[in-house]
Amino acid sequence: PSASSALEQLTSSFHRWCRVLSHTLSHSDYLVGNQLSCADLSVACAFMYERAAQLPVGEHDAVLSWLRRVQDRASWVATEPSAQPM
Repeated sequence: PSASSALEQLTSSFHRWCRVLSHTLSHSDYLVGNQLSCADLSVACAFMYERAAQLPVGEHDAVLSWLRRVQDRASWVATEPSAQPM
């Protein structure tokens, strides 16, 4: 497969999983209820480089809001690696 075909497939998969997250987050502020849990941290790690990688998270409002809630926590900020150019 060509690079553009692979990118299209990966982008489609990304949006599909963001829709799953959005559905879950339509019922609560976090993945398991209204308090941060290990589930949130585990999933948020997959988004650690979302800005540098230019992932289209902004197209999924609920996911973006959730991600910012997690990333704004002092514990997340303290352990976040410095941004490296990609």
